[in-house]
Amino acid sequence: MQSHVPAHTEMQWFLSSLTPLSWLNKMIQFKEKKSANDKHSSLSLYSYPVLMAADILLYQASHVPVGEDQTQHLELSRDIAERFNRIFGDLFPQPQKLIFEDSVYQCNRVMSLSNAEKKMSKSDKSAKSIINLIDEPDIIRLKIRKAKTDSHGTISYDPIDRPELANLLRIYGALSGIPVEKVHQVFEGDNMFSFKEKLSNALIDKVCPIGEKALDLCANHEDMLLDVVDAGAKKANEAAERTLA
Repeated sequence: MQSHVPAHTEMQWFLSSLTPLSWLNKMIQFKEKKSANDKHSSLSLYSYPVLMAADILLYQASHVPVGEDQTQHLELSRDIAERFNRIFGDLFPQPQKLIFEDSVYQCNRVMSLSNAEKKMSKSDKSAKSIINLIDEPDIIRLKIRKAKTDSHGTISYDPIDRPELANLLRIYGALSGIPVEKVHQVFEGDNMFSFKEKLSNALIDKVCPIGEKALDLCANHEDMLLDVVDAGAKKANEAAERTLA
């Protein structure tokens, strides 16, 4: 847990003294969130990219798995690392984005079930827009049944003209290990109802065992979980404190 490692916020303060406002003013995610909820914008939201840089650089990370929406933040981390190294000497590697080349994994940004222009997010106001890892089978089936698609009768992969269906097909492809450009072939002759049933079944088979295990651990193995968290904090603090020193 980030809050168990004080070096994160200490490093953020050091790095913030090296980060020009002009760099932070370019952050697209802040602009989007600020325009959506201007009254509740805060300094922490504005400076969050520097905290993310601290999260990465504290552990001397060479590669970071990030989604498309975090790529700009990773670029900022590299800029901060380069500036620090230039002024004070080499300490930080230049962290690179971890990319999955295999076309099977071309589902690196799962979109909302109700709006294909927005990514699926737990902060979405509508619970129907997201699949939670602890959702029960009936809930998953209902959410997929109500997921936005279109009135075409056939199933085809067309990200431009049929973005909602393309999102669902990408999810199915990622779950089933089928390349995204071929996944629609599985549903040749199917209508939208039968496609959604098959997608629901694939999600239930993959997601529900994870949720059942998570709920069991939380209900019956709390002491073990706390031991894992404590051990992780100890290991993380040792690594972070070396960099901070």
